[in-house]
Amino acid sequence: LVAHLGAFIDANRAELLARIATGSTQTNEIGRCAVLWPALQSLVEATGNTRIALLDVGCSAGLNLGVDRWRYRWIADATGATVAATPPTRDARAPEVACRLLAGTCADRVTSDAVPQIVTRAGIDLAPVAVDDPVEVRRLRACLWPGDAERRARFDAAVAIARTQAWPLRACTDAAAAIGAWLDTLPSDVTPVVFNSWVLAYFDAALLRSHVDQLLGWVAQRGVCWISAEDPAQSRTWWPGKPESAADRRPNATSWTLARPDGHGGVAWSLAATSHAHGRWMLCEG
Repeated sequence: LVAHLGAFIDANRAELLARIATGSTQTNEIGRCAVLWPALQSLVEATGNTRIALLDVGCSAGLNLGVDRWRYRWIADATGATVAATPPTRDARAPEVACRLLAGTCADRVTSDAVPQIVTRAGIDLAPVAVDDPVEVRRLRACLWPGDAERRARFDAAVAIARTQAWPLRACTDAAAAIGAWLDTLPSDVTPVVFNSWVLAYFDAALLRSHVDQLLGWVAQRGVCWISAEDPAQSRTWWPGKPESAADRRPNATSWTLARPDGHGGVAWSLAATSHAHGRWMLCEG
């Protein structure tokens, strides 16, 4: 193995050096959609509006924009029994995402009858990946853990479907400006949902504060709902009152904070879930 690796490096040294100098790890994990989908359902229940406009901030190849296309199975962690699954009418070619529900999770959170209708969707990223570019998709696939065959198969299936959809992805260096421009394009009868997952850790302190302040202003004044899936400790920098979760200290824990208008010109916070960073398990909160 060592000899083969050395030969490969020698044969591709210039290309490898160029990639190392200009590229970075950039994953696009649809496992998180097993938590995002119930969060969107809870928004439909809270607002009474099924029509959603979804913007993924830090979208990579935009695969999470297919949250309503993938198939899901939620499994009781203690018994291995299936608690809930999406209807079999979902596209049989779509990858199935399995998520373990930790003890204490309410089954009704993943068996809601609410069906979000994503009427428009888009993604922004510093360097979005075009799913019809085989070189860039191969690079993105190389970011997956090498021993996880199931994850690779799921990624390949998601990319195949995304190639048929042409979800609009935009390169930008100013996320707040891009979000503002997106909001100006939306019909008046949709609930605008801004989503980010493991992105805000890359913002420096000043940029993060500015970004959060702008987002919360839009939540209060323009009816935006903000779903953020980030590190539990960092989540408290924008929601100091975020409650502790029994799962916060688990490896790769992720807090799913939800900010929506409170109806009085302010922001209503809730903790939708705590999950594994890739959606392998979740604990419903609130």
